[in-house]
Amino acid sequence: MKELKHIGLFEGIGGFSFAARMVGWKTIAYCEINEFCKKILKHHFPNAKQHADIRQLEDRKSVV
Repeated sequence: MKELKHIGLFEGIGGFSFAARMVGWKTIAYCEINEFCKKILKHHFPNAKQHADIRQLEDRKSVV
């Protein structure tokens, strides 16, 4: 079975990404502007690419 990958937008503290992990999805990137939330996400998803402002995401290549 192919591994499913997930990109979290407006991620907050990662509730959806935690649920995705429980069903076998891998969070490869997330976008969150709040500094406190970004620290929590970095702790729980250290290998995911971090983006701060969704308005700066221009294309698919810049996300992952």
